[in-house]
Amino acid sequence: MSFREVDATDPRDLYFALLGLALDGDREEFRPDYSATFEQTALRFGRTLLHEPFSEELLDHAGIAEKHNGTGSTAAGFPSWLPDFRRPWRRMTVADAAESEAAGETDFDFGFDPNAEEDELLLKGIKVDTIEHMTAVPRAAHLHADHPSLWVKRDMVTLSQLLANIPGFEDSKYRTGESGLEAILRALTFFRTEGEGSEEDEIPATTLKLAWRFCTAVEEDDLDAARPERDMLRKEIMMSGCTAQEANEALEAAAQVLINRVFPMRAALDLVLAKGGKYVAMVPEGSEAGDEVWVMKGCNAPFVLRKSGEREGMKRIVGAAYVYGIMDGEAVEGVEEFEAVSIH
Repeated sequence: MSFREVDATDPRDLYFALLGLALDGDREEFRPDYSATFEQTALRFGRTLLHEPFSEELLDHAGIAEKHNGTGSTAAGFPSWLPDFRRPWRRMTVADAAESEAAGETDFDFGFDPNAEEDELLLKGIKVDTIEHMTAVPRAAHLHADHPSLWVKRDMVTLSQLLANIPGFEDSKYRTGESGLEAILRALTFFRTEGEGSEEDEIPATTLKLAWRFCTAVEEDDLDAARPERDMLRKEIMMSGCTAQEANEALEAAAQVLINRVFPMRAALDLVLAKGGKYVAMVPEGSEAGDEVWVMKGCNAPFVLRKSGEREGMKRIVGAAYVYGIMDGEAVEGVEEFEAVSIH
């Protein structure tokens, strides 16, 4: 999809540019037709491209979330399963960042009903959860702030206040065997920048919980480890034999590890934390309580789907999501029957 790095005065040319890359560019489906509208051109190419290798990756860039096709008037009639090339293109996807295989070894399964509208795509998948709580954390203000570290710290305080309204969740047992709080911290820090290492090098749970306690110990915008509110944390670390100064440095370093994962994730993917009935997830900003989380056959990341308000029984893709505990195919293990889903 590197051809999206180019600009075009006529947005239809963004699709016609594929002609220069496709080995079978003389196919009728790929021929330029300037009598067709942008929407007609996009749909023709989209239906054709889905038959090409790795076509499921198109869905990773699609959806009605603002970071994809948006929710404005131009997006209302545009298929939610097709990337709108008029929109800014993001190189990074959830599947890329997580190096995930949410659908395991299943094959991509799609189709078009000849008796249905041309923009209706048939997929097969399983519903794994329904969003119950949206947090709006981390906030987009990070991206425009002079001190993004303080914004991440504020988000942790906000999140702790939200969790206080879900009694028992922090200490509850998550489906992976960890506590609810640990699952949230893992979801918030799944993003790895290039060169950070593999899953074997993941942040120790003790570091994450220390960073959480450090950030939430003080409501004010202050990352100073010497604050008296952080005395208990400092003393716990000093029990290992280090000095107060070394303990302070360890506290600030732990907080920075958390901050260094949360900020680039928000900048690259526009994801916010959500809690479902079973899982915690990083979902596209603009997702809502009641939206569903699905794993589609052959797709490396789960998707947030919303019931269509225009067509009964159909759904719209909001965008791809990171769901802690199912990114390596756990949700499809032993599943023999997948449900058909109609997307427009």
